[in-house]
Amino acid sequence: MERRQKDITLMAEHAGLTAVKAERRNARIYLVCAGENGAEREFSISLGTRSDPRGDLNQLSLMKRFARENAVSRDESATPTTTTRPTMTKKSISTTPAPSIELSPLDFYRLCEWLKTKATEIAALPSSEALTLAITRHIGQPVETGTIQQAMQVTGVAEPDHWNDPTDPTDPTLILARELATLMKSLGAAQSAAFAKLVGQVQKVPA
Repeated sequence: MERRQKDITLMAEHAGLTAVKAERRNARIYLVCAGENGAEREFSISLGTRSDPRGDLNQLSLMKRFARENAVSRDESATPTTTTRPTMTKKSISTTPAPSIELSPLDFYRLCEWLKTKATEIAALPSSEALTLAITRHIGQPVETGTIQQAMQVTGVAEPDHWNDPTDPTDPTLILARELATLMKSLGAAQSAAFAKLVGQVQKVPA
């Protein structure tokens, strides 16, 4: 009896019921079980020495159904819960240029050699800022403007004329640039990046 009582008690626990009272009657063991809402019902299994798996499974199914029918309704709105949302930390991106670092003698030599070999390409760059960016990529660290100018003096590499913003509307260069731009536009000819920048600067200067 003790073994079968333990069996039916474990069945009740598996179904989610609470065992209240067990007793033996007519070669069966009866167990009163309670659901979550307090409702009670009696279930029974055979006390025979032979196993009765089909009968046990039938009772287990009845227990599970009773447990579902008498489960406490959990109204989430009745018990407000505070949901903590994960805080999204936005990584700030600094727009401040990295501080320039004084070049070592070896890096300054590398800069001078680079300027000499890139003289033609430098002439095609649209601005001094573009040169600074190219040098930074080559050296691997920010380089001061004064250091770049010093290296250009040492190597004899001059700044392209189009790097200087024209300001005098009577300058022949401005007049020529305007006329060339008008002619190239009428012919549908493409402009180089340096010339396009010059034309853009010219258009800002009153004729």
